[in-house]
Amino acid sequence: MIRVAICDENNKTLEKLEKLIKDTLGNEVSVSTHDNVFSLVTYVCDERKGKLDAVYIDINAGQKGGIAAAESLQKEYTNIKIIFLSDDIERAKDIFRINPIYFLTRPYEEDYVKDSLYKIIQIVDEDNAELLTIGNPESRKGDSVVLLKDIYYIESQRRVINIHYYDGFSTYYYKLDEVEKKLKNNFLRTHQSFIVNLDKVKKLVNDGLLLYGGTIVPISRSRYKDVVGTVSRYLNIGEEA
Repeated sequence: MIRVAICDENNKTLEKLEKLIKDTLGNEVSVSTHDNVFSLVTYVCDERKGKLDAVYIDINAGQKGGIAAAESLQKEYTNIKIIFLSDDIERAKDIFRINPIYFLTRPYEEDYVKDSLYKIIQIVDEDNAELLTIGNPESRKGDSVVLLKDIYYIESQRRVINIHYYDGFSTYYYKLDEVEKKLKNNFLRTHQSFIVNLDKVKKLVNDGLLLYGGTIVPISRSRYKDVVGTVSRYLNIGEEA
């Protein structure tokens, strides 16, 4: 099942899009509808804690517009895919600074709505295929798998590593050096005892890297210059530390 939210201040078109989505995927989709940005943000951040696959949002929603709202959500929860809604195809040129996956114009056409849903499913499936295989938590036997996209950072403590997620962590008997070899290029060793997922980094701070969720991952003195350079290039942010 995929989970999506819709934000459209026009209740008629909101209901139309909800129906098209449910008619397409049936029981394979959960749809939450919102007629204002505040309701959407409350649902995504407070109720779902970012555990959502996609948001359909009207470009003109809210005082600051749907683009600003979508940008804020995507910065906080990088896993959420954005689909913009608009009456005007010309507005498409305004949206690409936040990398949406689709743009739907009104009146909604069934084929395009279906295409947007299949695009969401394709990306979700690709994300879920990227796994880290490792020993079972607190055991030397068997293997366990972790979704790479769920990892915020990995910390080494003596004979174990702790893999931290948004709302918890798992403990494994494993060496950090061995885990590092299994990870993709969006993971960076910042310290002898820490590896961070660059997609979860909000900004550079004096003490290290501030992650979404508030954790600060330290940077060792010997790695400082390389880490700051890599993070700045990856996130296209200025050096704030």
